[in-house]
Amino acid sequence: SGTVHRDDPQLTARGDGYAQPRPVVLDKELSVAVKSRVFKHPQAAIVICSHGHTQTVKADELRSLGVNVHGCDLDASGALSLKGIKHILFTEYAVQSLLVEAGPTLASSMVKQNVLDELHVYTAPIILGNGRRAFEGVQVNALADASRYSLRSVQRFDEDVRMILTKKA
Repeated sequence: SGTVHRDDPQLTARGDGYAQPRPVVLDKELSVAVKSRVFKHPQAAIVICSHGHTQTVKADELRSLGVNVHGCDLDASGALSLKGIKHILFTEYAVQSLLVEAGPTLASSMVKQNVLDELHVYTAPIILGNGRRAFEGVQVNALADASRYSLRSVQRFDEDVRMILTKKA
């Protein structure tokens, strides 16, 4: 939910001819604003929070907007369980492919837990200066220990560039 709080994204597909994905917001404490742009998306959003936040006034407000709110277990670190998230999405929604627009916390967790088959990296010609690194929670002490990906493709969208990386075996 950090990305939704900071950037208020729409989470829509860019370019012509792309089907609009169903947005999923991971928000352990259900703190995202009800007026967030993601809840005006053409597809009904899914919000996954901790079990304790599913029966709240905010959860009811989101449901009144057509948002699907689900409770999820926490992992040992106190974050939403990636295994639980996967179970909800695969069993409740028959999700077979998942595009994740993640901030540093979720992106780092996904790399550490080795759940990424493919990584779409978008860059823009903007210099932000000091800030958070995309994978700041990943500690690599030697290059031999780093997660390895192959460059599958590079595509330009106006000024932005997308690189698709696939996990090396």
